[in-house]
Amino acid sequence: MISIAKSVAALIAGLLCAVTAAHAQTYPAKPIRMLVGFPAGGGADGMARLTAIHLAEALSGQIVVENRP
Repeated sequence: MISIAKSVAALIAGLLCAVTAAHAQTYPAKPIRMLVGFPAGGGADGMARLTAIHLAEALSGQIVVENRP
């Protein structure tokens, strides 16, 4: 019975170590691309660029808006 408890404790400790290693990575590591399906200069482009400004501030990263009509 004790060996099962030790095995479970070791498994939980191993999982916790793996979780902390995943949180050590920085996000975003490279610029985020926001694709807009409409031509540049339209209403959708303007809204996407305003959203990108606020999103970049919230994530402390760079957002690139790409128009692909």
